[in-house]
Amino acid sequence: MHEYSGEGGMIDLGVNTEGLIFDCDGTLVDTLEAHYLAWDNVFNKNGITVPENYLDQFNSCPSRMIIEKINSDFDTNFDPDKLAFEKEEYLNSNMGNVRPIEPVISYVKDYYGKVPMSVISGGVRKNVTKCLETLDILRYFDILICADDDHPYKTEPESFLRLARMMEVKPECCVVFEDGDVGIKSARLAGMRVVDVRTDLGRS
Repeated sequence: MHEYSGEGGMIDLGVNTEGLIFDCDGTLVDTLEAHYLAWDNVFNKNGITVPENYLDQFNSCPSRMIIEKINSDFDTNFDPDKLAFEKEEYLNSNMGNVRPIEPVISYVKDYYGKVPMSVISGGVRKNVTKCLETLDILRYFDILICADDDHPYKTEPESFLRLARMMEVKPECCVVFEDGDVGIKSARLAGMRVVDVRTDLGRS
């Protein structure tokens, strides 16, 4: 489970910050163990072992995309839609112990009502909404974009650019909070500033 030292305190986001974009899992909410359990459940039922450190590289990616990559790397032939559904249903039923990541939540509360804020997630809307509602933070966000919406995946810079347009904020005036290499790369390619919560906010 990830921990945050908070050693650096609040990072100055700059006076030209006009919109904030947050990843959900691993950024706003500590759901890593819940996701591992959901994946383990699906893999055990289907007779395959996938190391957790293999899954780590896919933070920010939709479950369907992860299963397609597993089929390629592990020489399996799983139905991506079927296994993704099973994984997300298990996750939805086992979300009771998720915790807020307070150093990130502090930015949400500090900027609430000052600039538009949104969430872009590789998770499905049902689970992302439930997760944010469980921690009573859904109300802070103007826009919520998820893997099952008609929207480019976070693997594409266009996903962040489209979100900036929806918030009516220039990309260079957006700050993105992320914990996944895929999302960080896409946000930077979109011309946005990025807070890597793994390092910038002292996650160990």
